[in-house]
This record gives sequence, structure tokens and C-alpha cells, in this order.
Amino acid sequence: VALRQFKQVPLASMFARESLRINPWYNPVAWNVIGDTRWHDGDITGAQQAYESAVKNNPEHWRGWFNLYLLHRKRGNYAKALECASRALANDENAEERTRIQGAMQDAAGLLAQQQETAVRLRKARQAGSPR
Repeated sequence: VALRQFKQVPLASMFARESLRINPWYNPVAWNVIGDTRWHDGDITGAQQAYESAVKNNPEHWRGWFNLYLLHRKRGNYAKALECASRALANDENAEERTRIQGAMQDAAGLLAQQQETAVRLRKARQAGSPR
């Protein structure tokens, strides 16, 4: 609520850290919030570590998987983005979110196909120009 509704990033971070202090054993939501606050602060590596902790804490935490999709998409790792989106879809039970995740999967699959086509085209161009 502090993060999404009131846009209070420091407060959200403090609540999430305190939540993890109280319950470090099973708290994927707190890890996810920490990931969101780190992303907001521009710490993409820290965000990835937090999101990975969320899904390690609960492999069925769809929002952690979805955020990992967003992160890998941003980094241009479309195969990993597609994998994370599919994990999110497999674990989501909300019809509204399911539509969003399906769109993410289509997006990642399309970007991956473009990346693969570019790689093939560059490989062929390099082979055509090689002195062999």
C-alpha cells in the first residue's frame, strides 16, 4: 500500500525490511516489495536479487516471476523473460492478471523471435563475406 497507493518508496522499503526481520523464512511479498523499491531507485541488480529471493521463498509467487520477466525484458534477455512470464502464468489465479501475463508472454516471444532472426541474418551476412 505504501508503495503502490501512496508512492512512498522509503516507507515501503522500511516496512518490507521490518517484515523480513520478523519473518525471514517465508515472506515473498516483502522480497517483492524490496525488489520494487530497488528498481525504483535504479538498482536493477539489487531488484533482481530481491525478486529471485521472492520466488526462491515461494516458487509459486506469480508477481515475483512477473517482475523477473520485466527485468529480463529490460535487459534484452528475451528467452529468460519468456521463461519467467510462463512461470508467472502457471502460478497466477487472477483472470485480470492472467490476461496481462499472456500479453507479456506474447511480447517476450515476439522479441525473442526478432532477436533470433537478427542473429541468423548477421550470421549469414558474415558467412557470405568471409574469404572461405
